[in-house]
Amino acid sequence: GHRFFAEPKLDRTLLHVAPDLVRSALRLCALLSPRELEVAKLLALGLSVKQIAAALHRSPKTIEAHTTHLMAKLSVHDRVALSRLAIREGLVCA
Repeated sequence: GHRFFAEPKLDRTLLHVAPDLVRSALRLCALLSPRELEVAKLLALGLSVKQIAAALHRSPKTIEAHTTHLMAKLSVHDRVALSRLAIREGLVCA
């Protein structure tokens, strides 16, 4: 029941269906480090800091540091706003 696309076909499909969403996500990806993106996605999915730390094999303090850096870079003041931004910008689906 799943559809699979080759990478170039998927890119063209996404750009055709939701060009603004793709551009927003790409801007966010350029601004953040790969680890920060990963933490942002997991936070937006509702995982706790401890759960993210376990999933990424990092300490909770490291995840807290990434979260602090994310919020500073994106000018948000709490995790809820960070999660909403990640969903709005297309990093994760609501």
